[in-house]
Amino acid sequence: MKHFKVCLIAIAVIVALCALIIIQSKPISNRIIKYIDNNIVESEESDDEKETVEIVLSDFTHFEWDKVLIFQYPTSENDIEEAIGDEFKGSTDLTAGMIFVKDNKIVKYEYFDFSYEAPPKFFIYPFTDINNENKFRVFSKENAIFSAKVEKSNKRYYVLYPKDDNE
Repeated sequence: MKHFKVCLIAIAVIVALCALIIIQSKPISNRIIKYIDNNIVESEESDDEKETVEIVLSDFTHFEWDKVLIFQYPTSENDIEEAIGDEFKGSTDLTAGMIFVKDNKIVKYEYFDFSYEAPPKFFIYPFTDINNENKFRVFSKENAIFSAKVEKSNKRYYVLYPKDDNE
């Protein structure tokens, strides 16, 4: 009977670890999109949503980090390495994304689809002025707060802007 209980506990731990791995591997952008869809209110006057939703980035991460770099094209690998204090081995060619850092070590990064032909389904701008000449910005965990909205043309696009541009 004691052996049975130990096996049952071991199975429960394995299932819990597998669930955690699945949650960790799901793109952060997908979790944010789901949250936006569940919390934004569509306007009755048009097909566009008028509301914005606050996104606290740390609410969507299940790992430790102390800063995040939000970048868009063109950002060089050298710019990224200087900003985060760690070597970056990912690609920056025609990409945008976010790089999470803990104690100056990269712990996770995620790219956003980027194309000049069509807007990406999900995009975080590093500045509220999308034409800002700087194409990347580091946010502390406490200040990584964004306003999200949905834009529509022939499909839905999820766009996030920094809540506070004073950092």
